Amino acid sequence: LKLPATVDVITARARALCYAEFLLHVDQHLPNGIDEHISQWLHGSGILELVAIDSEAWDCVIIALMYLIVNGALSTTTVLQGLVYPLWQFAHDAPDGSGHTSQSAEVYLRAAHDIFTRMLLHDACSTDGVPPTDFIELQRIRTRRQEAFQGPHISVLISSIPTLVFLEHNRRLPADLGQQSGVLRQAVCEVPEFRQAVYRDLNAVRDAFEKTLQLDSLEESLVEPMMDALRLILNVTRTGSLCRHI
Repeated sequence: LKLPATVDVITARARALCYAEFLLHVDQHLPNGIDEHISQWLHGSGILELVAIDSEAWDCVIIALMYLIVNGALSTTTVLQGLVYPLWQFAHDAPDGSGHTSQSAEVYLRAAHDIFTRMLLHDACSTDGVPPTDFIELQRIRTRRQEAFQGPHISVLISSIPTLVFLEHNRRLPADLGQQSGVLRQAVCEVPEFRQAVYRDLNAVRDAFEKTLQLDSLEESLVEPMMDALRLILNVTRTGSLCRHI
C-alpha cells in the first residue's frame, strides 16, 4: 500500500502551514514585520541553503511562502527578487559536472517557475491545497502582485526576461523545463499590467536587452530568440522597426 507515503505528504503540508502560521504570528509582533528579515536572509545565506533542498522540501517552502504572501506578511517583490530571479540565474549559470548539477538545477528551477506562476499568473483558486484556495485569498494575491509591475520592481522583472530566454535554450536542462520557461515568458508579457508598465519605462527594456546582446559570451544562435523576446515585450511584429519603439 502507498498510504504511508500519502500520509507523509499530507503531514508535511500540514506542518508547513503550521510553520507559516507561526511566522505570521511572529510578523504580527514585530514593529516592521518579517518581510525585511526574510529578504536579508535570502540575499545572504538563504538562497544557497535553498538550492540544496529536494523537491519534497520545496513543496513545503512553496506552501509557507504563499501563505505568508496571501496574509500580507511577505511581499511578492521580496520573493521575486530574493528567490525566483536568483534561482533562474543559478540555473542558467550552473555548469556541468560541478557545483550545482543539472539535476539539482532542475529541482529548484521547477520550484522557481511554480512560485512565479502562482504569484503573478494564476487567476483561479488552487486545487492542491496551496494558497490561494478561496476567492478572498485569490483577490489578495491579485492585489499583492500589482507591486511587481510598479516602480523599480518592473525594471528588475524586465531584466530577468533574457534569463528566461537562456533557460529556454539551455541544453543541459530537460526539454519540458525549457518549454515551460518560454511559456512563462510569453504569459507574463500578456499581462495587461506588464504591458502598461513596459510602455512607461521603455528605457528598462532597452537597457536589459542591450546589455544581453552585447555579451561576448552570447552565442550567435541566441541572437534571434533574444530579438523575438524583445519583439514580444514591445508587441511588435518581426517585420516592424524596433528603433521607433525604443
